[in-house]
Amino acid sequence: MASWFQSRTIDNHLEAHTPQPDYELDQEWQWPFWKFGYDDPNVLFTTLHAEFNSVKCAIQDPYGWHHDVCDIANIAKDKNEFLILLKTRQNERFEEIQDAWEKTKALLTGEPSHWNTAPDETLLWSLFVRLARNFSYDSFVGYFGSYVTNDRPPNPPPPSTPAENRPARQQQPKESPGRKTATSTRITKRSICEQHKGRDDVKTQRQNQQLEALLGIDLGAKLAVSKVINKN
Repeated sequence: MASWFQSRTIDNHLEAHTPQPDYELDQEWQWPFWKFGYDDPNVLFTTLHAEFNSVKCAIQDPYGWHHDVCDIANIAKDKNEFLILLKTRQNERFEEIQDAWEKTKALLTGEPSHWNTAPDETLLWSLFVRLARNFSYDSFVGYFGSYVTNDRPPNPPPPSTPAENRPARQQQPKESPGRKTATSTRITKRSICEQHKGRDDVKTQRQNQQLEALLGIDLGAKLAVSKVINKN
């Protein structure tokens, strides 16, 4: 079992949230593991727990993930490099969000007064909608992180699903009879990510600013440091 003080990674993260019982002394955790051919009772919180009591959770919401994929797609020269860079970025994002969660957790448990100063109701609702919609690690941390800051980030974009009161789509003006507009439907492989890059840059910058304001961290600085460390 991993130590409670061990640095958290994607691989050992689950172990941080499971008990580490002494099965000879802790009566509450005893179970008939031998009946099913197991040699170690701790399979309860290792193999069995991972396979039958766990669900996958995204690290980032779809916007952040899409931005990272497009960013790397414009850098990588082939599939092998693309996958390597994705793995590196995965670890970087996990470390950023994990550090933010550790700070949030410490403040909310060590200073209970934060629970008495709830964020603005509209902001809290918007953050919950993001959490409910995406169920991602960063949206989870963003929601609870809103309780531990005096700064209030800009409200997230309005909901975009019908159940969340999506605004009605405006109708396009009809084309005049006898008049045709020349359009191009040709989309190159290279342009797919490039056409979204500027728009996603703005979204991700706004999301990063929100998370920085919520948790008092500089994601850009952390990412830069992580890249230097990985190069060395």
